[in-house]
Amino acid sequence: MLTRVSNIEIIYSLDIQKVLDNHSKLFETPKGLPPIFYHDHVIHLILGSVPPIIGFYKYPYAQNSEIERMVVEMLKVGIIQPS
Repeated sequence: MLTRVSNIEIIYSLDIQKVLDNHSKLFETPKGLPPIFYHDHVIHLILGSVPPIIGFYKYPYAQNSEIERMVVEMLKVGIIQPS
């Protein structure tokens, strides 16, 4: 079975293709924010605790334009929101 992802063609065995077809909803591109659940998990903070000091996440400069493109696309679709 032949599947096209972006400009890449991928060949799967029939067993794998059957699983992908049966669960195709899981592999759709998300549209919008996730649904609101009746119970969201909460992280309880300790009173008086100090957050850890962690440096910025660093990535190679060559990836900068791709990361910015992905962020713009996610904003446009509604997966993320500006903060």
